[in-house]
Amino acid sequence: MRGRYRKAGENLLALALLAFLALLVSYPVLLYDKAPIATDSVLFAPPWEEARPAGLEGPSNPALHAMAEAYYPWYAFLSDSAARQDWPLWNPYEGCGVPFLAIWRSRCLSPFSLPFYFLPVTAALKLSSILKLVIAGWAAFYAARRLGFRVPLALMVGAAFELSGVVFMRSSWPISDTVVWLPFLFLFSERLVLGHARYWPLGAAALGLMFLGGDPEATGGAVLLVFVFTFSRVLLARKQPEVRMPSLVALAAGLGFGVSLAAVQILPFIELWRESVRTGPGPQPNILHVADLMNALFPFFLGRGPGLMIRDGVQMSVLLPRLLYVGLAPILAVPLWLAVRGFADKAQRARIDAIAATAGVMTCLAFVWPRLLGGVPVVGRLQPQHFLVGNAFLFALLAAGAALEWVELDPEECHSAILRLTIAIPAVLLAALILLVTLRHNGNDHVPSSTAQAALMAGLAAAFVILLATTAFRPSPRLIGYLLCGIMVVDLFLAFHPAVIYTPTELLFPETDFIASLKATGTRAGGTATLRQWPLSGNLIPQLHAPSGVGLTRHEAFVKRLEKEPLLLRRAGCGALLLTKQDIQTTFAPVRPLLRIRRVFPSGAVLFDDLEAKPRAWLKLEGDAPGQDEPSVSMVTQERNNEVVVHVESPQNAGLVLADAWYPGWVATVGGERVPVEPEEDFFRRVRVPAGAHDVVFTYKPLSVRLGLYVSCGAAVIVLYGLISILTRRFKRRR
Repeated sequence: MRGRYRKAGENLLALALLAFLALLVSYPVLLYDKAPIATDSVLFAPPWEEARPAGLEGPSNPALHAMAEAYYPWYAFLSDSAARQDWPLWNPYEGCGVPFLAIWRSRCLSPFSLPFYFLPVTAALKLSSILKLVIAGWAAFYAARRLGFRVPLALMVGAAFELSGVVFMRSSWPISDTVVWLPFLFLFSERLVLGHARYWPLGAAALGLMFLGGDPEATGGAVLLVFVFTFSRVLLARKQPEVRMPSLVALAAGLGFGVSLAAVQILPFIELWRESVRTGPGPQPNILHVADLMNALFPFFLGRGPGLMIRDGVQMSVLLPRLLYVGLAPILAVPLWLAVRGFADKAQRARIDAIAATAGVMTCLAFVWPRLLGGVPVVGRLQPQHFLVGNAFLFALLAAGAALEWVELDPEECHSAILRLTIAIPAVLLAALILLVTLRHNGNDHVPSSTAQAALMAGLAAAFVILLATTAFRPSPRLIGYLLCGIMVVDLFLAFHPAVIYTPTELLFPETDFIASLKATGTRAGGTATLRQWPLSGNLIPQLHAPSGVGLTRHEAFVKRLEKEPLLLRRAGCGALLLTKQDIQTTFAPVRPLLRIRRVFPSGAVLFDDLEAKPRAWLKLEGDAPGQDEPSVSMVTQERNNEVVVHVESPQNAGLVLADAWYPGWVATVGGERVPVEPEEDFFRRVRVPAGAHDVVFTYKPLSVRLGLYVSCGAAVIVLYGLISILTRRFKRRR
């Protein structure tokens, strides 16, 4: 019993250390009131520029703009909806309304979005980022422990995955919500290879959580990793045929139920896919070159921050090549494993060899996949970063396996391994030195000198070699595990922490005078085409355009018509127009006499009241003669995300037009009776109402969400029952 309690205490201490590590590396969040998200780009747009601190440099990396244009506004809407006790199925702030849950990258159902349902957006951002680090470390630690590694080495694996580039450096992207569950999916595949088919609920739960993370491409990369590892593991283990069929059935069950768990997210997304179109520029080209392999050894070559590099005359982000770095210790563990591999037992040798093979295959796919299949629908959406999601975890497991075999060598085996290492490690270091000497400066002022990089890498390599020498004379899994963990923490922190962007909370979409004037209008913001780049929804201001990049097909067709017929803005619920001087002199010159100036801003933008604009809801009498005035005897009396109530007083039968986007799932009731919602000519919603006074209630009840919810709940019950069965069996076996 004492041994059991001591073992449990050591496990709990390791989990506490991983949580403390997450708090330690998040010191800018805890001590300086900063949020790990980059929204500086909005401070250079007129609505927010008056709050820009003096001396702030302009945003240099377009890859970071998604945080300001989409991720933060979505988080702000999610937090605001929770504060109003409203369901975030529909977002009325962008593009005359878009289905919010269906966007997928909005991460409504991600476990790491839970803080936004209970806390203000700034506090939720901080807590969410810390939770990702903690869960990533705990998941990797648990997987390593279940694979048979002792606590110190499992702690090293957990710390390596917690501070990996895909988790730590990209904590604000949906990919980080997804990959933290990868260790469980990997453990599931290992159990299947061993013939433990009953572990299929573990794979289903992990896959379901990954799908809810908001990055389906990263989930696809993780599933591909599992297939590669399973194939390599079975091939190297040479399992008997009788264990293959149950394993394959369990694999299919895990994948099938994992998809079913996320049906409430997947089905609405499929519906949106048919009804939407991408707005704005597409994603940056993400292609790795052979020269990027240098980043596997020198993470500072492209600078310490998330800057840009010039390649073939095109600016590209350095965030992608930096993901190739997994730490110097895991890289040096490769020759160590080659030196001790022959002394490992067959089971351990097959497992580590399969891990190394999987890491190699996935890295190769990251280089060749976009070139070979980049233009193929669906599979072409996989980018290099999606193949690198598991490299940090895989290399950490390889390092743990090599370290464990090293301390278990007898004197004769140790002597033989040292002879091999005296050749292997100098060869690796020499190759690294040759790469460093042949590199040319890329013009980034933040890039350290070659001497500084060589000194830093040499120091880390020396610490690794000294650790090996020490444990050769005094073999200790505890010593090599904890010291190796310390080396990796220092290494990865120096490599990735400078690339994490933190923004002071007071600069997260500040409430400027410009913003206050737009809110005071009480209408949807419309006008200049520049609004396409202004994410006003981050301040909860409804706008005609959708800067996040997700727009409905009918809406985009309407926006294109506005370029030729700007007066159509009068039908879009935009009672106030924000125009530039160029707009006034060109496109809107014919209607300038009908516009009343509300406010002139220092940036040159002018806010006008359109005296003849239609309200958000208006009536169109049936059988109107050409030129007949349309009565405006309707008004919005109540509004929620998923419900709009319009009071109508019509002298005769009429059509009620609501200047919100039509989309499948909206239903309407007039006097308690359901009536069909039809798309208006301009893509708005329209219902027929009888003469008299009525309240027309528009409600968003998407069939895809309801059907997905039923499927997900049913799958959750089955998976939960399977997980309880596994835990019960393990508890009985221990007793």
